Amino acid sequence: MAEGGAERTTAAGTISRLPPQAWSYLINPPILLIIWILRDLDLIARAPLWGYALMLGAAAVLGAITDAWALRRRSRLSVQARIAAQTAAVTAAIYMTGWGPVLTIAYAFTAQEAIGRFGARAWRSTLAWCALCIALAQCGIALRLVPSLLPTSMVQGLAALEIVGLTIVLRMVGSVTADKEKAESSLRASEDRFRSLVQHSSDLTIVVGEGSRILYASEASWEMLGVDAAQLLGTDAATLVHPEDLEQLRALVAGWHTTEETSTRLDIRLRHADGTWRDVEAAVSDLRSRPTVAGLIVNIRDVTARKAAERALAHHALHDTLTGLPNRSLLMDRLEQSLMSVERDPGGVPALAFLDLDRFKLVNDQLGHGAGDELLVQVARRLRRALRPTDTVARLGGDEFVVLSEGVADPETAGLLGDRIIRCFDERVTIGGCALPISASVGIAIGERGDDAERLLQRADAAMYRAKTLGRGRAVVFDETTGAETRERVHIEGALRRAIDKGEIGVHYQPIFALNDLSVIAVEALARWHDPQRGLVSPEAFIGVAEDTGLIVELGAQVMREACQQVATWNRERIGTSPLAASINLSGKQLNDPNVNALVRDTLGMSELDPSQLWLEVTETYVLNDHERVVATLDALRNLGATIAVDDFGTGYSSLTYLRRFPVGIVKIDRQFVNGIGRATHDEEIVAAVVRLGHALGLRVVAEGIETLEQLQYLQALGCDAGQGFYLARPAPAHVVAFEAPAPDATTAAR
Repeated sequence: MAEGGAERTTAAGTISRLPPQAWSYLINPPILLIIWILRDLDLIARAPLWGYALMLGAAAVLGAITDAWALRRRSRLSVQARIAAQTAAVTAAIYMTGWGPVLTIAYAFTAQEAIGRFGARAWRSTLAWCALCIALAQCGIALRLVPSLLPTSMVQGLAALEIVGLTIVLRMVGSVTADKEKAESSLRASEDRFRSLVQHSSDLTIVVGEGSRILYASEASWEMLGVDAAQLLGTDAATLVHPEDLEQLRALVAGWHTTEETSTRLDIRLRHADGTWRDVEAAVSDLRSRPTVAGLIVNIRDVTARKAAERALAHHALHDTLTGLPNRSLLMDRLEQSLMSVERDPGGVPALAFLDLDRFKLVNDQLGHGAGDELLVQVARRLRRALRPTDTVARLGGDEFVVLSEGVADPETAGLLGDRIIRCFDERVTIGGCALPISASVGIAIGERGDDAERLLQRADAAMYRAKTLGRGRAVVFDETTGAETRERVHIEGALRRAIDKGEIGVHYQPIFALNDLSVIAVEALARWHDPQRGLVSPEAFIGVAEDTGLIVELGAQVMREACQQVATWNRERIGTSPLAASINLSGKQLNDPNVNALVRDTLGMSELDPSQLWLEVTETYVLNDHERVVATLDALRNLGATIAVDDFGTGYSSLTYLRRFPVGIVKIDRQFVNGIGRATHDEEIVAAVVRLGHALGLRVVAEGIETLEQLQYLQALGCDAGQGFYLARPAPAHVVAFEAPAPDATTAAR
């Protein structure tokens, strides 16, 4: 009962909520008046007037109930009930008039209403209900339950034709409606996809209408510009564009005079709500000719991060990553521009200062590369502060810096530039709590008409090398003398390279004597170069070039192989005498060569020289420069059996502190102290102190540069172990080396 009551309540509620037009069919006097007139004129069947009123009211009520049900539930049953009620109402209306088979056109309107409301598929249901209702009505006519004003012979034929005609018409309407629905569905799907893409894309889409007013903006406006899309509507798009980019935007719009659709791309900047500017790529399509758009569609992509990365890459390509200074590429470009401007303005002559930090490697090796980097950064900062804003300070790499300064027309002005640079290094640099003294060697070259950047840089580099040879910590302006030295240096390098490749470097030997009996105990191997064009080339002229270019490694290897072979031969020939030792110099680059240990081992093996008969001389200054690595290398060489000798002892600033830590067997007193014997008391005291210190540490002491009898006698009196020098014997080729005692006066002195 409850359920039935509920249903009745629902039905009653539905009836009470019928639309006013439903009740109007029951009480509408004009409709009933028309029906009464037509009935009295015998134009329709003479059914009671109340019957017509009841039929119209029932049809209205039933249609309203099923209509409300179909709209609320939208189920298949409710739809079928709605179509059935409509069809039944039409059937009752047309067949009650007696003209039923003739008025079937009314079914077409019913079908159109059903298809319009429920879709193209409703035509089949409508056709089925129409055929059923026509069949029932025709049965009613046959049974004389339904009035008919047509002859009986025509009624059934007309009904059949009606069904065929309805089938054709409804099928056609359904097909057309289906195509329309498909097109509308595709359009909606396309619109949904477009809306989804636009609303969820990180790219901003706007539509700009007349007067640059924004007609539409996607939701990406908040992410890109910090502004809600609704806030952009109606605003002037030009207010978002950077002032510097407005001109190209206006030029673009002004160029679109045709009605043809055009598109282009722009790189512009848009203002963010926080006041910053965003780099964007804007694809602009002119769709003003389309009524549905009537504006410019602008698709905007934020490329701020990419542009920043491109700018960073461009900066890194032209600047040093450590100091931020221009690198070689940017320097050479600016230098070329400056040299070209000399043709137009002779007063703008550029000068190029090439500077190299003195003893920078010492900082790197002793304090680490981090300290070296910090030193470079501080040097760059000092140079920028000391020079003019118009000057270019660049870093070429390592500890090499270059300064480009314009308006330097004479050597005097160039000298002032060098002084400013040198003064940058007056104060010590503090790194890791340590105050380090620093200096630089500076070479300056002045540009000339017809110069190119590379040539000017080479001249400045040559002047810098001259500054180093003159004592470092100074500035030198390039002149003809420097140019001649540079050309000479280049020539020596080429000729030396060819001589080493062809094995043309000879070896001279200088005997080393035991000072107690003046017997020869070793020979020092010295490289000698006899150039076919220049004759005998002084070692001072080519050893430095070999060091700077790295040729010293191969040169030293050749000298070592030849000297060891020669001394081994002498030892085999000098039967009954003490064997000689080969004393061979190792340069810093040789010690730094990872193959030096293998070179010594292989050389000893090939020459069959006893390892104890090999002295390897290393300079004191190099030993002090790189403690850990040098100790490891010297330990490896000593383990082969060689004796390590420290050459030029006494010239280093910590000579007396490292002898206990290094695997040293011999110290050689530098010749500058030996030369002071008999002339400078402090030199004699230094020599005496070195001899005592060496003996206290169990080392042999060898004096270099003995050139007088007085020097020899003083060293003998000190008990110095050995010595060499022009007074005792000069270097000579192997075939003329004399192993006999020196001059009689020296022998007498020895006795």
